[in-house]
Amino acid sequence: MDLRQLRYFLAVVDEQGFRAASRALHVSQPPLTRAVHELEEELGVTLLARGHEGAEPTPAGKRLVRHARKILAALEQARVDVRAMGRPRDVLRVGHVLPEYLSHPRAARVLASLRRRVSLEVTPVLPRKAGQAIRSGALDLALVFLPFEHDEGPLIALPVLTDELVAAVPAGHALAQETRVSLAALAAERLVLFPRRAMPERHDEILGHFARGRLMPRIETVGPSLREALSQVAAGRGISLVPRRASEAHADLAVALRPVRQLSAAWTLAAVVRPDPPPQVLAVIRALRRTDPRAA
Repeated sequence: MDLRQLRYFLAVVDEQGFRAASRALHVSQPPLTRAVHELEEELGVTLLARGHEGAEPTPAGKRLVRHARKILAALEQARVDVRAMGRPRDVLRVGHVLPEYLSHPRAARVLASLRRRVSLEVTPVLPRKAGQAIRSGALDLALVFLPFEHDEGPLIALPVLTDELVAAVPAGHALAQETRVSLAALAAERLVLFPRRAMPERHDEILGHFARGRLMPRIETVGPSLREALSQVAAGRGISLVPRRASEAHADLAVALRPVRQLSAAWTLAAVVRPDPPPQVLAVIRALRRTDPRAA
């Protein structure tokens, strides 16, 4: 097993097929196919299920995806750390309400490229503190959901992508067998929800969807991370309403995502920056916009 094989394998997974992966990597398809086949031969398992519509990872493939991403991320971090000792570098500070959007393969590739030129610092930020952090210079870019309210000051919020609000239910739950679920059915379950202080507007919006239907689910409060909420759902502790795109980053959890009947809701992620942001900031914004299917 070598790094080239892992990169080729991840490209096929990310692009959902060999042809698209070969275009993304700028290599011909035969060596790409051969590298993945050699990897399967060495490991003694089938990593990809091939079909007319592309390729998707098998259970063994999904496990390798997790390990491969950690290996390549560790390698990139090692390069960054060692190179940083040789020369002073500019620093790009990015704050976020959910880190999952930055882990999308296309966004991650841009961030990896930026790390060769600047020191990239990524940190969580509360929406109510994002404006102050940008104005003070503590952050160069903050990724928050609209609407974004802040005190008077020279800040702009640039829409980046839109993420559909869907139900997250345990994979073995009866609701997971439905193509769409109702709010009434969800309200009969315990609602796994992040604390209000983390994202007050989003917290109130979720409860508001139930309140408009005269529904009041029991609430199970968890930590502010999306993975923690989805882990509780996977463990059968309840259901949740979550942004689909961000939640798909946790495909390893036994959770089914289902649209909700008569609920047309989406969250818009925006990049909060100072006027005339530098090229590195614009590169991150462009990369995130390219991850939005609606922008295609």
